[in-house]
Amino acid sequence: MTSSSDEESGTRLRSWTHDTGGAEAGGAGRRTRFYSEYEPRFESLTDGFDRHVLDRSFPSDGHGGHDFIPLLRGFDVLLEDHPEILERDRAQVVEISRQARSDPRLQDMARQGQYEDQLLTLHTGLGEQLGPVYLECMLAGKAPRTYQLLSKYRPHGRVGGEGASCNPAKAHWADRSLRPYLQVADQLESYDFDDGDAHAGLDGSFPSGHTSEAYWQGLMLATFLPEVAAGILARTADAGHSRAVMGAHFPLDIIGGRIMGSYIAANRWSDREFRPLLLDARAELRSVLEAECGAPLAEVAKADQPYLSDGEARRWYRSLLTYGFPQIGDGGQRLEIPAEAPALLLGAHPSLDEQQRADVLRATAVDSGYPLDIRGEHGGWQRLDLMAAMTARVTVGADGAVQVH
Repeated sequence: MTSSSDEESGTRLRSWTHDTGGAEAGGAGRRTRFYSEYEPRFESLTDGFDRHVLDRSFPSDGHGGHDFIPLLRGFDVLLEDHPEILERDRAQVVEISRQARSDPRLQDMARQGQYEDQLLTLHTGLGEQLGPVYLECMLAGKAPRTYQLLSKYRPHGRVGGEGASCNPAKAHWADRSLRPYLQVADQLESYDFDDGDAHAGLDGSFPSGHTSEAYWQGLMLATFLPEVAAGILARTADAGHSRAVMGAHFPLDIIGGRIMGSYIAANRWSDREFRPLLLDARAELRSVLEAECGAPLAEVAKADQPYLSDGEARRWYRSLLTYGFPQIGDGGQRLEIPAEAPALLLGAHPSLDEQQRADVLRATAVDSGYPLDIRGEHGGWQRLDLMAAMTARVTVGADGAVQVH
C-alpha cells in the first residue's frame, strides 16, 4: 500500500504502509510506518474530556467484574463432547490461511489487525470518500473525545479500559487451547513482516483478544455513525477474520472474541452514567465529519462508494457468526435477549423503546444450537446479528409491535 501524505505540505499520513524491499519469499518486508506512530498524544489533545471525567469510576468499569468465562462456557461443551467441531476448526484455519495466498488485500489486513489500532484501520469501512476524512480527523486530533473513549491505547480507550482483557479467559483454557501456529504450523502460510512477532506468543488461543478489541471499537463506531454501520461492521468482521488469515487464531477463537467485544460495547451503552460520555463523543464526531464534508452524514453516505453493498455486508457478517459450523444443539429455541444488548440499537433506532429494540434483536438473530451458543444467564450473545439489527428497516404497529423488513 502507498502513502497519500504530502511531505512538502506536512499533511499527515493517511495510508498504512510497509516496506516490501528485501522481503524474503513469503514475507512482507520490514515494518516502517504505522498509524499509531502518528496518533495524537493524550496531553496534546484540546477540547477533549477533562482527566477527572475520564478517571471517574462508572458502574460498567471492569465490565461488571466480568472475567468473560461465563459468557464463553460453551467452549467447555466443545472440549468435552465435540472433538469433530475442534477438528473442523483446525481444518478451517488452514484453509483460510491458504486462500489468502492470492489476495494481497487480505494479507495486508492481517498485518493491520496484528499491529494496529482498529479505531484507525476501520476507516475504510466508512466509505471511499468519508473514510479518509475520518482518518485524517482522528490523526489530527480533531475528534479528541471519540479518540479518548475508543482508542485501544492507554491512557485512552476508556470504553475498553480496565476489565476488558481476555487474559483471564485465555488462562482458564490455556492448556486446552493452543494457537494455530503451535498446532498446525507446517500447514500455515506466513504473512507476517520479516521482523514481526505475530507467532511469538505462548498464551492461550481461545478467545481472541484482537477480535474483541475490533468488535467493541467497531460496534461503538457503528453506534456513532449508523448511516454507514453496514460498512463499519463488515470491516470489523474482516478485522476478526484476519486473525485466522494470520494463523494467530482459530474461527472459534474469533467467535469468542466477537462475543466479548459485543458485551463490552453493550455494557458501556447500557451504563446510564457512562452514556453521556458516549453521547458527547458521538455528537463531536458527527459534527466534525459534517463540517469537513460540508453536508449531513446521510447525504455524504448516500453519495459515497460504500465498503461493500448493504446486501454483501450483511451476508458476510452473518456468515462469520457461525463460520459454517453445524448446529450441535437444539434449533428453534426462543432467544432471551441479554439485558445490556438493546442499548446497542440506541443510535440506529432511537425512536424505539427498550423492549422494541430487544424485539428487533430477536427478529434478526441466528438460530439456536450453533457452537458457543449458550442459554440462561450470560447466554444469547452468540446469536445476535448486530449488523442485521442495526441496518434493519423497522415499522411499529398501532399496538407497539415492531415489524422488521
